Order: sequence, then structure tokens, then C-alpha cells
Amino acid sequence: MRSSALLRAALPVLICLAASIWLICGFLNVAVLLKGGLTTVACVSALLISRHRYRRQRPTKLQEECEVYPPWGFTGPVLLVCGDVSDSLFAEGACRTTAQGCYLQVGTTEKLSEFAGRLLAREPRMAGQLVVMYRCLPDLHEDEGLLRASLKVLRQQVKQLNNLFGYTPPMVLAAEFSGPETPWIVVRGKSSLVCPVDEPALRLDGWSRLPENVTCLPYLAQAMSLLQQIAMDELSKPDRLYPPVASFAVVLRSGAVKYGAEAMWPQWLFRHSALLPPLHTNSYPSLWHFADPVLPLLAPFATPLQGGKTGSRVVIVLLLCTLAATGLSVMHNQSLIERVGSDLQRWQAIPMTHYVPKAQALHALQQDALLLERWQRQGEPHRYGLGLYQGERLWLSVQRAIDTYMPPPPPAKPQPEPVPKIIRLDSMSLFDSGKS
Repeated sequence: MRSSALLRAALPVLICLAASIWLICGFLNVAVLLKGGLTTVACVSALLISRHRYRRQRPTKLQEECEVYPPWGFTGPVLLVCGDVSDSLFAEGACRTTAQGCYLQVGTTEKLSEFAGRLLAREPRMAGQLVVMYRCLPDLHEDEGLLRASLKVLRQQVKQLNNLFGYTPPMVLAAEFSGPETPWIVVRGKSSLVCPVDEPALRLDGWSRLPENVTCLPYLAQAMSLLQQIAMDELSKPDRLYPPVASFAVVLRSGAVKYGAEAMWPQWLFRHSALLPPLHTNSYPSLWHFADPVLPLLAPFATPLQGGKTGSRVVIVLLLCTLAATGLSVMHNQSLIERVGSDLQRWQAIPMTHYVPKAQALHALQQDALLLERWQRQGEPHRYGLGLYQGERLWLSVQRAIDTYMPPPPPAKPQPEPVPKIIRLDSMSLFDSGKS
């Protein structure tokens, strides 16, 4: 259990850390020392975040607190039971788990959002499984105003759950009335089903036509009328502070349960139909009070979240790292193209007869060609990747420019200096004797 909590706390952070290091080391063209500093900061931040998440998610408390949690790995609906909840309902423990769902005793309605927050701190994916079940027993309420006040508190708590989850969880209204014993009746939309124990469900119309059920119909009609005019009215009437709460389903049944003579239900029943609940009462087992027939209807709408807020945050971090890497790669490739393009423009601007600057431009192109050839053989740096590298085209352009180079003509051979001719004076006719 502790290792699984550690894994859930650390795995999303490690994924984000790996993406950050990939971005820092692969795409930031900065000094190695600065890269090392940024990597260290990222690692320390990841360690602190993992520690904080682990402290929030680890199962730390006492045994009695653990008893109000569903079993590890449970994926069915988790019903948070609040409202008129007595200790006898959860006599065997604050958690009742079946193959189709799990009931958790919340206690007072005011603790609903706090209780749900503890569940999500332990297992964030459970947000998709949570269902609010408000238990209403009109046989225990003598004041309609107090019942409406309790329902208003429910609206307040559902709004807080909406802020906590990001959506409104399903809400089931479960009611029990004193009267002839009936199975659970599940009302969802315009469909009403009667669900006898260990028998197939029947439509309410067909069940009501059976002779043995005729005596139950006036009680059920008044029970539905009470729920509609008090409970459903209080949950749906306009309120500028708390939005209306729509019931996912209404489940009700009647039986020989205890009631007070001044309670709402006997007074309502007598006032509208001149009937009274049976005088005798039974002590039903706790399982009789759990509305298990509604669990199959909740199953498609109460499943674990695939990642939840943590998963969405990880996706956002990965997306941001990908966008940043793409932007940096575009910037680096653009810088490379501009540098090589500047060398090519300088090459083309210098006439071929300007031999010295042309040779300097040739040297710059040769350096570019050598760099591009090395990257072509060994692979370009990671910061130029992501399918944006245009090195081959640049190399072809540079090589074509180099091929057009015409070396300067060789210097002209120096003319040989004339050899001086020695003339003897005595050989000149001017000085011949006897001649004029």
C-alpha cells in the first residue's frame, strides 16, 4: 500500500522531470554550467513536489479512519451516505462493500465535501466513482423547515463538490416510509421499477395491478407526493448562491418502521388521504435499508477517472515542453540558415576579380561545408532535430557556390634583364689612328 502510494506520487513528477531535462539538455544552446544549474533546480523541484504529493496520498491515519475508505482497487460506484443516517444502519462498520457498489458513512451532511476531499487525497481517480446518497426519513422529522434546511445544506455541499471535482457528482435520494412493506422502487426519469429481492424487476404499472399490492398504492402515491412537493422542490427551486441539484434517481420503500405521532409523514398521510401507518413495527436488519437495486444504474456513470487532474497536468507539461522544443528547434535552424545564407550572399556580392576578399569568402563557405558534412555523417545536434533540419539543402547550395570559384591567374613571368655589352674603347673606329 505504501509503495503504491509512493509510485502514484512520484511517477507523474518523474515524467515531467524527464521532459524538462530533455528540453534543457537537448534544445537550450547555453553554457554547460548553466545547463547543469537548470537541471539541478529541476531535480530539486521534482523531489519537493514528489514529497508533498506522497504526504498527501499516503495512508497515514489510525485504523478507524481507514475503515471509512473503500477497498484498494475498487472500481464500482462509491456512495457517500448522508442525511438521516443512524448508527444502526452501519452497525457492521462504516463501510459496506458489495460486488456492485460501496457505501460509506459520512455522518452529517455538513461533512460531505470534507469527507470527499480525504478520499481524493488518498485516490484522486476516485472522483469519477463518487455518488451522493441523501437518506430522507420523513417519519423522524417533525418540522418541515428543518428538513428543508438540511436539503439546503446538501445543495451547498454539492456545490463544493462541484468545485472540488470539476463537475457535479450524481445524487440519489433514498427515502423510507412507514406503511405496508414494499420492495425498493427506483424512479429514474419517467421510468419506475419495482425491485423485489432475488426476483426480476417489474415495471411499477404491472406491479401495481397485482391484487396483493393494492393496499400499498395509496401510501406510495402520498410518499411520492411528499418527496415531490418538499424534497424535490427544495433541491430544484432557484437560489442565487447554490445551483439546483438534479436527482440521478429516487429510491423509496415502505415498511413497518418506527415513527412518531407528530412526525411529518403520519401528519401528511392523514391530511391527504385520512390513512395512518400501521401500528405495529418491525426491527429490520441493516441490509433492508440499503438501496442496492440502484447500483446497476449507477455503474455506467460512476467509474474511475483516467488520470484525473494529475493526468491532465502531466499532459499539459509534456505539451508545453514539446512546444518549447519545437520553437527552439525552429530558432536554431533559422539561425543556421541565416548564417549560411549570409556567407552565400557575401560570396555572390564579391566580384571574382577581387581575389583577396573572394578567397576570404571561399574560406567561410568551406568551413560551412565541413560543418554540414560532419553533421551529415555523424548526425545533426539534437537542438536542430524534430524534422526541421535543412542541412542537406544548405550543403548543396554551399557546394555549388564553391564549385563556381575561379582561382586568380598565375602571376606573369618576369622579363629577363638585358645583359650589358662591354665595348672596348680601343676598338672604336673613332680612335683608329690615321683615319679621320
